[in-house]
Amino acid sequence: SGGYHLTFVRCCRNVQNNLVDDEGTPFQGQTFYGYIPDPSLKNSSPFFSGVPSPFMCNLDTNQFLFNAFDKDGDSLVYSIAMPYQGGSPSSNGNSPDPPLQLNLPIKSVQYRPGYNNMQPFGSSGYISVNQKTGFTELFAPTPGSYVVAVEVREYRNGKYLGVVRLDMQILVLDCKGNTKPKARSVLGDYFEIETGEKLCFPVVGTDEDDDNVTIEGIGELFGPNNFVDPPYATLEKKVGYKYVQSELCWTPSCDQDREEPYTLFIKVTDDGCPEKFAHAQVQIKVNPFEGNKNIIGDDIVCRSSTHTYSAETRKPN
Repeated sequence: SGGYHLTFVRCCRNVQNNLVDDEGTPFQGQTFYGYIPDPSLKNSSPFFSGVPSPFMCNLDTNQFLFNAFDKDGDSLVYSIAMPYQGGSPSSNGNSPDPPLQLNLPIKSVQYRPGYNNMQPFGSSGYISVNQKTGFTELFAPTPGSYVVAVEVREYRNGKYLGVVRLDMQILVLDCKGNTKPKARSVLGDYFEIETGEKLCFPVVGTDEDDDNVTIEGIGELFGPNNFVDPPYATLEKKVGYKYVQSELCWTPSCDQDREEPYTLFIKVTDDGCPEKFAHAQVQIKVNPFEGNKNIIGDDIVCRSSTHTYSAETRKPN
């Protein structure tokens, strides 16, 4: 009834600018951890849709999207996390023996002075994650290799169920010459429609440099693996020189209304070196279909007689 704790312990992380090492030799490891709640509670853990590009540019605000999906529709909350420590060098090399007993909380990594999980790039750097969407902005002043961790917690009816963590190495490169592209929805970033109502709007990507740009859609509405029942939204992936345009369309079915808006992202990527990307967030609130409020006319009629009925609607047209 207490659930299950799963760990996989490794050694070692390579040398990082923000972690302590042993005079140039790495010794800090990594622990992968998962928690399965009480098996009587039917639950599927959330999962991250993919690992963002590990490259970003120094002296520039970079955007990553750490978005996750949950099969059960549980509420997801994102936050910056403290990376877990792992095993130390041993006769087994990178496969240290697991601890005989799991001690919680799991020990965290050791940061160099001036660095921590909320300031992984130092006091002049910056990291911030949107708690609802996983949309993350990062700024690193100095090139190098850095450890960053983001986690997503799942809640159902206000009750905490579990957590999934993404622990990754980010390589910060000196690439001041590449301007980040821009992404936007031409008609705005919030829409409210009824089930059965078709929604289409143009989306655009631009780049100030002489780069080709690719536009595509990311989010729970695209594709069968994201646990949203069809019909799915469509956004044709397109490539253009400095400018690209596509169209996002969706017609939700009668059972796809819900209280929380659907969140999706328009991603635009250039082909600079290294590539840079930008995201524009769009939310679509789907309300239940509202049919006729009343049908007005005679209740009792005779065969072959003619009667007129009118439909009183909830809204115009």
